[in-house]
Amino acid sequence: MIKSIATFLTEYSAQNNKLLTKKNLLKIDYWLQVILGDLTKFIIIFLIFLCLKQLPLFLWSFVILISTRPLIAIFNISYFLVYSIVYP
Repeated sequence: MIKSIATFLTEYSAQNNKLLTKKNLLKIDYWLQVILGDLTKFIIIFLIFLCLKQLPLFLWSFVILISTRPLIAIFNISYFLVYSIVYP
């Protein structure tokens, strides 16, 4: 579902902007999939916490998870680089 929405939006962008290259369209499609996937997870978790009447806990956990996400990404990138150098 998310992939089809992202593909639809990417094709719409391609029709309305002739300056986009194939590489740019692939990047747009990928980032739309990522954003829509994260937005879906955010809405589902928000609704669960809202039903449980624990909205302050949700906001607190959301702030912590968002703040640690860049650190985790840096660790994953460095691990990938080391692994690709040692095992080409």
